[in-house]
Formats: sequence, C-alpha cells, structure tokens
Amino acid sequence: PVVQAPANGTQTNNQRPVISGTAEANTTVTILVDGASIGTTTATAAVTFTFTPAANLTAGTHTVQVTAGAPALPSNTNTFTIDLVAPDTTIVSGPTGSVASTSAPFDFSSNEAGVSYQCSLDGSAFAACTDPVTFTGLSQGSHTLAVRAVDVAGNVDSTPASRTWVVDTVAPDT
Repeated sequence: PVVQAPANGTQTNNQRPVISGTAEANTTVTILVDGASIGTTTATAAVTFTFTPAANLTAGTHTVQVTAGAPALPSNTNTFTIDLVAPDTTIVSGPTGSVASTSAPFDFSSNEAGVSYQCSLDGSAFAACTDPVTFTGLSQGSHTLAVRAVDVAGNVDSTPASRTWVVDTVAPDT
C-alpha cells in the first residue's frame, strides 16, 4: 500500500484531512495516525482508498501510515502538520499623511515565513498581491490599503494591517 495524501511534509488547517492512496483491490486498509488505528476502509477495484477521520486531529505534527492485505503489509509513512494559527501582518513602509504622488509603494511582513499576501485598496475585495507592491494612477483624496497574510496551511490573518493616506497633487493657490 502507498499513502499519497496528506503528502509528506505538507501543512493544512483541516483537522480532518482526507487520507488517500493505493492498495490492492478490495483489501481492508487500516489507517494509522501517530501509530494508532483510527479506522478502516476498503480499497476499490481501481486500487484506491480514501478515508476521512471521524474526529478532529489535534494541532501539531502527525504521521500517517496504512496497512493492507493479509498478512498486513505497512505502507510508507508521511508526516504532515495541522496548523491552526493565523499569521500576523505588518505594513513595514508606505505613504502616510498627505503625499504629492499618485503612486504608493508598500512593503509588508508577517511573523510567519513563506506566506502569501492579499490586498484590498479602498475597500475592494481582497486579491493576491506581491510584496513589495506599488499602486499607481491613484486619484486625489484619501486611500486605504488593507493587507493580510495567508500561511502555507491556508490560515488567513483575521486582523489585516491597514494604512490610510491622502493623495494631494494640486498646488495651492497663491
């Protein structure tokens, strides 16, 4: 038998990750998480199996292995991590107050490595953005950027970092 998912070395925020792989057709597959049996399933005629744990697994690192056949042959062992902690996002640099530019470069960071970012400019829907990012062609007036980090496990910062500034490129009357 072979465990294919969760893939070795992956992270997830799903406490009941689907465990799947291949085994001899129509054999009983015993699922072992951290060395303990958490249930059984039967491999299909197409030699695949899928199993979802009945109870939540705890946050942290786990191993998954299966046994199948008679005698019960062990599979490979995959290690995966359940991460339930969302990253925190910080705006490191960007415009503040009133600026005389229609471009706004920003740099941000997170307390977790390997995150991606989503930005919302002036209340728009959050969308993927790069770090650093520069917004161009901004209109006169107030603008607000909200940015949130998303970690490898899929956890999203629920308190996005935010920065408000004013674009003012109009020369004063003299």
